Amino acid sequence: MKTKLVALLFFVSLFTACTKNDEAQLSLDEALIGNWNLKKVYGGLQGINIDYSQGEVIWTFNFQTNEITVVNNITTNGPEDIHAGLDSGTYSFNIQQNGQLISLFIEGIKKGDLLIEDDKLSIDDGLAADGFVSVFVK
Repeated sequence: MKTKLVALLFFVSLFTACTKNDEAQLSLDEALIGNWNLKKVYGGLQGINIDYSQGEVIWTFNFQTNEITVVNNITTNGPEDIHAGLDSGTYSFNIQQNGQLISLFIEGIKKGDLLIEDDKLSIDDGLAADGFVSVFVK
């Protein structure tokens, strides 16, 4: 009887753990669905602080194809263009979660760590003193 109870508890805990991980991934996927407009890029040794207008740079995540579509409408060659990130196009992406740390990889290269708060997405490239943070809003 004891063996059956231990086996039952093991399978219940295994099922519960899988369900929680699946739910966490689903909520992350659901949180990223939609159009994300680049709002601000800040950081770096020079103290860059650039604001962007709605529609200038838009990212759309597709979890069915693991692709991100970028529309980059920046027409200048200045700092706004340099720090806007990716050019218009479609790129493969994946997300890796290690505990509380959620990392975004685009075309196999780490873009940064994600922080999602309501309708705000921050991507921190993780370089302590000279790194940048890109802030997107829905």
